[in-house]
Amino acid sequence: MNDLARPKLFLDTSLIVAPTLAEDPASPGRRLFKMGEVGLIDLWVSNHVIREAAAVLNGLLGGQYLAFQAILAENLVLANIATTADPSEETIQMCIGITNYLPDARVLAAAIERDCEVLVAYDKQHLLKNPKIGPPNTRLVVMSGGEALDWAVDQVTTRARLRQEQERQRKH
Repeated sequence: MNDLARPKLFLDTSLIVAPTLAEDPASPGRRLFKMGEVGLIDLWVSNHVIREAAAVLNGLLGGQYLAFQAILAENLVLANIATTADPSEETIQMCIGITNYLPDARVLAAAIERDCEVLVAYDKQHLLKNPKIGPPNTRLVVMSGGEALDWAVDQVTTRARLRQEQERQRKH
């Protein structure tokens, strides 16, 4: 990975659902979406995450889901959220050994295969508090929405400063 490339984050289902329902534009999920929209960070989800988010929203909203389906689609497009294919069975099986929970193993496996730096999630049981996720087992780490937002802002600033320094060195 290029250390000066845009920070690459993978969003768990909760980070698709929460910003879709959030009314507060300052919420971490909405701010991450805005950073994706303006091209500061790369946001990724898998087909599995999209299907799971749709099911969760349908369960929460029932008859109102069709209206929110359009909002969900618009949010994903505006935030430039890219969708990756579902991960291989081999990677999923490895991740089941890490999470002990198939749905989260699928999410973790997709984030690993997409070579993301951060998996953004609110799941404390299988993801956030899991000591097996992170070096040396995985290159990526798991952060909550707020932690990921702080990390992304710091990374964007640091990488921009490093690019400027490299430009100055090239000119001299």
